[in-house]
Amino acid sequence: MSHKIIFLGSGGFAVPSLRALVASGRDTAADKGRQDHGADFEIQLVVTQPDQPAGRGQKMQVSAVKAAALELGLKVAQPGKNLSLDLHVALSKYRPEALVVVSYGKILTQDILDWPTKGCLNVHPSLLPQYRGSAPIQTAILDGLEASGVTIMLLDAKMDHGPILAQKRAILGSLETAGELAGRLADLGAELLVETLNGWLEGQIEPREQNHGQATYTAKITKEMGQIDWTKSAAEIERRIRAFQPWPGAFTFWEGKMVKVARAEVGGLKTESVSQGAEVGQGAEAGTVFSQTGRDLRVICGAGVLNILELQLEGRKVLAARDFLGGNKGIIGARLG
Repeated sequence: MSHKIIFLGSGGFAVPSLRALVASGRDTAADKGRQDHGADFEIQLVVTQPDQPAGRGQKMQVSAVKAAALELGLKVAQPGKNLSLDLHVALSKYRPEALVVVSYGKILTQDILDWPTKGCLNVHPSLLPQYRGSAPIQTAILDGLEASGVTIMLLDAKMDHGPILAQKRAILGSLETAGELAGRLADLGAELLVETLNGWLEGQIEPREQNHGQATYTAKITKEMGQIDWTKSAAEIERRIRAFQPWPGAFTFWEGKMVKVARAEVGGLKTESVSQGAEVGQGAEAGTVFSQTGRDLRVICGAGVLNILELQLEGRKVLAARDFLGGNKGIIGARLG
């Protein structure tokens, strides 16, 4: 039996899920001779956000999901500002068993949630009820978690509140950026989605209510959050650099210019030894730059030292620290802020 679904998504996190559903349907079509051929999905429509102007030239840019859907030969709808009405018009031609919603970027009203006969499934990149909200991946890194994961849930009227259908845990890499973790969880979520959606539509999965008393929430990431506060510990700053990669990026200022820190590690040098034996004459004020070898770039933090490995001066390309120092030796002894 072919299960009819409609897919709603916009961001790059949703693309592996869309591709996995399409691949599952095609694999099934080619495997009809076997009795146990697994999932069979027919994507009736892909719904995504309108094209947006982007870049210096403000050229119209399609969402990652629209680009993938067109490549896969799927029908695409892009509801405008009147989301509820436009979605009604788009969905009125279809009667899907389920909506699959992944990184769509818009809140669905109750009438849309009630439209499909078997509800709306969502792929969320955390182990709910932990880290509800828009930034679970960044927050997991900021908090120094050892593990996170993905949750397949049924949407209801409240944010990330609905019952859980399936979860899968993932260990976080000690050097993993938000971009890298997002890619890994997107693939993990896509795999779990295909498995779970089939089980749910076949009546083989019992939803499990979340423990709402244990729920935690994440704050929306803003550009301003990327500015480095050198009075924080080196360990906390290093996590922020990874959490805000690729956006908004972790940044500081030197001589009035923005400097983005692309990669760093916690140094083993104690702040006391820097202040007592500093050949370049710097004190131990947070944000002060020094070098042990003349080729490395280190910054004193509120606790500990951060070894900057890659950085980018405003208007320039990303450089390894030793290459950056080749043309910017004046940064040694400076105080970043």
